[in-house]
Amino acid sequence: MEIKNFSFSDFIQSGECFHLARTTVYNKQDISLHNHDYAEIFWVEEGSGYHLINGQKIELVPGHLLLIRPSDTHAFLAGKNGLTIMNFAFAVETLQFFKTRYFNDSNAYFWTLDQQPFSILLEMETIKKITKRAEHYGMSCRSNLYGDSLLLSILRFIKIHEQSYFDANHIPGWLSHAVQHYTGPAYFKMGIQGFVDLCQRNADHVNRSVRKCYGVTLTELVNKARMNYAAVQLSLTNVPIKIIAQNCGINTLSHFYNQFNHFHHQSPSAYRKNTQLIV
Repeated sequence: MEIKNFSFSDFIQSGECFHLARTTVYNKQDISLHNHDYAEIFWVEEGSGYHLINGQKIELVPGHLLLIRPSDTHAFLAGKNGLTIMNFAFAVETLQFFKTRYFNDSNAYFWTLDQQPFSILLEMETIKKITKRAEHYGMSCRSNLYGDSLLLSILRFIKIHEQSYFDANHIPGWLSHAVQHYTGPAYFKMGIQGFVDLCQRNADHVNRSVRKCYGVTLTELVNKARMNYAAVQLSLTNVPIKIIAQNCGINTLSHFYNQFNHFHHQSPSAYRKNTQLIV
């Protein structure tokens, strides 16, 4: 699959230091798989769809905001009514400035070493505030002053949301770590025990914590992770469905079909046909 490389110089005019645009994605011809030599933030204003990002397929809904690093490879798939996003792109040098000045001891946000970039689901009221501020700055001189001010305000909204979310949920670090790393066949084939091993806690304690923090059972959490992995494999590879099922830790094909249909509302074969036509 061809991956395009976008350059910051292709988007900005003389004297501009950042690029700001609103885009509605309808199909694969709008935005193809690409990476770039700049950093960007995008947030979803309307519609729905999926984000193809570093080999995974993540559902997007209004309120999602993502911090995209230059090393990330991504594209968008839109739902039937389109996917409207607002995009704020800026030079990569800004990241080092912000890291030194504000996040010297942090490995989060743009500076995370995780496979997937930082993402967060914000309240639509917050998204509207970000959009209003972005539109105001976009009509002004697109200088470093306005670009840095917009970036700083977005990061501040994120910090405020994170603090309120943490206060409300108190998700322990060991559980968050397990959720982030329970992502491949090595753990899937171990089933629930694979997740429990990542937690380094007994199964009953893990199940109670999952219910408290995520509102689902441990079995539901594990099955969702498996089926999200399966969806990516079906969309982006030609691996036989039987092998994908086995890599998910499910050896009975009928059970795999039932699980996949439960989470994605269509059969694995139909899902592959529909999404690979788009990709």
